[in-house]
Amino acid sequence: MLTKEFNIGPFVITPRGRAGAGHQRFDIEYGSAIEWTTVEAGTQSEVTERLSDFLADWTQALRDENERAIAVELVDSDGERWAKFRTDSMMDMTPGLIDDRAPFWIRTVDRLYSMPVTLGEYGRLRAQHERPPLAWIADLLPEDVLADDPSEWRAPTSWEIRHVVGEGSFVGISGAKAAALVGVNPQSMRKYTAREGAKSRQPISFAMWHLLLHKLGIQKIGGAS
Repeated sequence: MLTKEFNIGPFVITPRGRAGAGHQRFDIEYGSAIEWTTVEAGTQSEVTERLSDFLADWTQALRDENERAIAVELVDSDGERWAKFRTDSMMDMTPGLIDDRAPFWIRTVDRLYSMPVTLGEYGRLRAQHERPPLAWIADLLPEDVLADDPSEWRAPTSWEIRHVVGEGSFVGISGAKAAALVGVNPQSMRKYTAREGAKSRQPISFAMWHLLLHKLGIQKIGGAS
C-alpha cells in the first residue's frame, strides 16, 4: 500500500489509507481543487494506470472550461466550405449572411458573423489569428508565465511545467522528447521539473520555455494569437 505523495503530471496524488476489499483511497489535487477516489491498491505505476480514467475525465473538464476559441470557416458565395480554423478574434467580422458580393467569405460556424475576403487575405488572417491546437493549456497558466516581454516574465514552477511535460501532462510528451524539441539533454529537463526546493532544481530560461510552448502547439512565439 502506498504511503508517499507523488505526481501525475500537474496532479498531486496523496494516499489516504485502506478503503476495504484491497482498495486504497487517494486524494487528488489540482491547484486549489481536491477530489478523491478509491482504486485497487498496488505499486505507484499500477495505481497511476488505475487512476487514468479519473484523471482523463478531470482533464477533459478543464479543457471544456477553458476552450474558448471561435470556430470560423472559409466559404465561397454558395456556402461551400473550403477551410476551417479556430481563433480568439472576431477579425472585424460583422453580423450578417454571405451573398454574391464577393467570391469568398470568412464566417463563424454558427453563421451569425461574416466578412468578405480574398484568398490572400484569408491566408494572412489565418497566419495572424489562428489559435494553437493546445492553447487551452495556456489558459490554465498565469499570465506572467506566458508573458513575451522578458521584463514581465516569471519562470514557471515545476508544477506549471508539469502541465506540458512528462507522464500525465496534458500534452502527454515525455521529458526526453520535450528536451529534444528544444535542444537540451534529458538531464536538464529533469532539473526544470524537479520539485521546488530540490537541490537539482533549476529554472528554465525565457527563450527555452517559449520555444517549448511553441513547438508543443500551446502558445505561438511572440505571445498568444
